[in-house]
Amino acid sequence: FEHEKLRAFLQKSVDQIISNYGLQKNNELDKIVEIVMIILPSINTLIFFVTFSLNFIFSKFILKTFMIKPVENVNFRDFTTPLWFSLIYLMILIIFLTQNPNSQMFVISINTLICMSFSFFIEGYIAFNNYFKKIKLNNFIKFLIIFLLFVFLGYVLFLILLFLGMFENISKKANKKR
Repeated sequence: FEHEKLRAFLQKSVDQIISNYGLQKNNELDKIVEIVMIILPSINTLIFFVTFSLNFIFSKFILKTFMIKPVENVNFRDFTTPLWFSLIYLMILIIFLTQNPNSQMFVISINTLICMSFSFFIEGYIAFNNYFKKIKLNNFIKFLIIFLLFVFLGYVLFLILLFLGMFENISKKANKKR
């Protein structure tokens, strides 16, 4: 019931924006509203993860600024996703690819995949950050590169970080077995 109210509200908002700005009605917008409604639970979870991460970074910065030693020092430099997590991710990916897009299992699997991708995203970010630390560039230029990538190709940057994280995870697992 609430899902339908939210869908109606979102559709009404899109229609109001179209009418206020004199835009032409497009059928693609209806598809976008449907996609947003399908992945809304994972969007909420990702917003929580990002907010938590930013608060964590900000709190570390504040502690460092006031020269307060943290009680527990959490370090993500060596973060790696465990093998069991990667196997579950792979199983859910297979379920996602084999389901009918209208089924409830499809909705659950896509939301689970998006949420679980955050861990690979972190691994990709760490690898990306380590690579940028190795490059002897001015910090302003590094910031400018990342900023421009994010502004103009934000989704591509996220996908690069996700696939880089998956690659790092697989290469760490392969090197451990040797």
